[in-house]
Amino acid sequence: GIELVTVLERHPTRREHALRLGANEAFATGDELKPGVDLVVDAAGADATRQLAIELLNPAGTAVFIGLYDDQTPLPWHTVIRGNHTVKGVFGYSDRDFQQALDWLAEGRAGIGDLKGILPLGEGPSAFATLAEGPTADIKVFLGA
Repeated sequence: GIELVTVLERHPTRREHALRLGANEAFATGDELKPGVDLVVDAAGADATRQLAIELLNPAGTAVFIGLYDDQTPLPWHTVIRGNHTVKGVFGYSDRDFQQALDWLAEGRAGIGDLKGILPLGEGPSAFATLAEGPTADIKVFLGA
C-alpha cells in the first residue's frame, strides 16, 4: 500500500536491482533525496544513514533502524522530540515471518533473483571482508556446508 518507494544505494548494480524489485526510484547519494516522508527504513546502520533517516522525516514520521554497521550514533534529539518522530529498532524474525517469506517465495509473490550460489563456509571470512570494504554488487552472501 505504499505509493512511493525510494531507495538510497551507492552501488549502481544494486540500485538497478532495487528498481527491478519494485522501487519507484533509486539514488546514489542522500543529496538527491527530498525530505518529507512518513517512513524511513535504514538497513545500513551507519552514522550517516541514521542521521539522514531523521532528517528526511515529516512531522510524526517513523524511522525504523535495522542495520547494525555502527554501534553508537548521535541523533538530533531536539528534532526527534519536536518532530514527534517515532524511532524503532527491529532485530530478528519469528518462525511465522520465515514461513510467510517461504510461502511468498513459493507462490512467486517475492524474490530476490540474481543471487550468487551458496559459498562454502570456509569462504565466509573473505566474503564478509569484501562486503565490509564498501558497496558491492552482491545483495546477500549465502554460506553452506
